[in-house]
Amino acid sequence: MSIHSGPDWEREFTRRLGAEIMTARQARGWNRSTLATALASTGEKSIRFYEQGRRRCSLYRLLEICDVLDVSAPDLLDRATPQPFSG
Repeated sequence: MSIHSGPDWEREFTRRLGAEIMTARQARGWNRSTLATALASTGEKSIRFYEQGRRRCSLYRLLEICDVLDVSAPDLLDRATPQPFSG
């Protein structure tokens, strides 16, 4: 199995991606409601679930979030990707 697959890796990636979305939102000085309004078709509850790692974000939604927050999707994904550990 690849180190970049499996349920543990996916959970960690989803959690880290949510944390990166929250960091980008807060850097703009926005609350969840402001981001939800900017996205038009996404509610504040969905934003909260993304940020908490409780819901996976589709690629389309992620690109939309990055666009309204003015962050690079590749950079955000890179920061969210768990790095393999050596042991």
